[in-house]
Formats: sequence, C-alpha cells, structure tokens
Amino acid sequence: MICKKEIITVVLVLTLLIGVFNIPSEAASKKNGLAQVKITKVTKKVSTMASGMIIKVKFKKVKGAKGYEVKQSDNEFGQWYTQHYYTNKTTITTGGSSISKSKVRIRAYKIVNGQKKFGPWSKTKTIKW
Repeated sequence: MICKKEIITVVLVLTLLIGVFNIPSEAASKKNGLAQVKITKVTKKVSTMASGMIIKVKFKKVKGAKGYEVKQSDNEFGQWYTQHYYTNKTTITTGGSSISKSKVRIRAYKIVNGQKKFGPWSKTKTIKW
C-alpha cells in the first residue's frame, strides 16, 4: 500500500518539474531576440499592367528588426517561395497568380556578425480570389 509520504513526494516532484519546464508565452513568441510580426491587413486587386493579381500586405514593425522576409504560396501543393527581403517598410506589394487562393507570411530579421538572424514567422494569411 502507498503511504501518504510517497504521494506527497511524487506530487512535489511533479510540481517542481512542471514549474521548471514552464516557458512563458512571450518567450515562446520570440526567436533570436525578435518578436513575431503581426500582419494587420491583406488586400487584393486585379492587375491591369500584368497578368495576375496584386497582393498588398500591411504589418506592424518589430523592434530591433533590420528588415523583413516575405514568403508566398500560390500553388496547390503549398510550396513556399521567398518573394523578397524588405527594409523599413510596413506595406508590401507583391504579385499573385489567378489561382483560387494565395498565402502570405512574414518574419523579421536582424544582422549579427554579418549574418541574418530570423525571428518567428507571422501567422499565415490566406487570400481568396
């Protein structure tokens, strides 16, 4: 039979383990000292100059970021490709295809010792045509 001392010991050990390995939510949303980018608005329109669509993405600046990487997925297989690297912009205009939907995501970067260090990806925004 299990005695009360053993039960209390197990409960204390589990409580300590949970407390030690608990990660605060703000630490989980940062990577390389950069916060997650928040996309505020995504708009679309048909391009008259070229075939396809124009996607306009607005987002909030991240403190300490040197620039932003934008990835887009147009195809049905969901493959992401890097659209561009931008610096000091909060509105990005990018092209899209006439497929039924596109996805966009952004992450901030800073330069440390000549190399780009990236923050976490923003939540993906889907644009339906």
